[in-house]
Amino acid sequence: MLCPDGGGRAFGFRPGLEHKRAIYSALREYDRHVSGLDARGVPLRERLSVVAAVVAPRVGLRLGVLACIADRDAWKLKALLPEIADWFEEPLSPRLVGRVVHGVLTTWDQEYARLAAATEREGRLEELGVSRRTWESWRSPTSVSCPDPKTLRGIWLALPEENRSKAEHLLRLARACMSARRKLLQLGGAGFVDQVERLIKLWATHTRYALRAAE
Repeated sequence: MLCPDGGGRAFGFRPGLEHKRAIYSALREYDRHVSGLDARGVPLRERLSVVAAVVAPRVGLRLGVLACIADRDAWKLKALLPEIADWFEEPLSPRLVGRVVHGVLTTWDQEYARLAAATEREGRLEELGVSRRTWESWRSPTSVSCPDPKTLRGIWLALPEENRSKAEHLLRLARACMSARRKLLQLGGAGFVDQVERLIKLWATHTRYALRAAE
């Protein structure tokens, strides 16, 4: 059940006690009706769209909160990774792995960071075990490539030891997001994935900027 307290405050709405009771009552009634629906005979893809409409906003809202935390530089990463807050808005973007790997290497791999030309950077990536074909798939707007853990480990090992912990979290997160995208694609097809991606980004973006405006 959605919480009228946290969600309301994020958008400038502070319900009183009577309003909270009414909201909770309405939500419980809604949950009762939804849980009582008979979905037998309804195609899986049609049921998934309903689930996405309920779940995606909740995921997006939480990611928007994380993006706002990143904006506030609570993790002391903003100066190093200025795009980190944007990543939380688009967790299912096919380009996420490429963006994260590029950000990690630009920040913590001196050899990669000093290279300006794309071809030179591709050469450095090949030294780390990332083929050009793999790199292109990580940056493609349509490909859904879930990185091989061994490939990500090669990138991780090239980084200074003091920065490996932060990089590991980011690389694992990017891989998990692409794994989730692939699973959603298998369950509901490309249209379903696009629907979920749009809803999450919409809620994450609005939550992020609503919280920033409330500061």
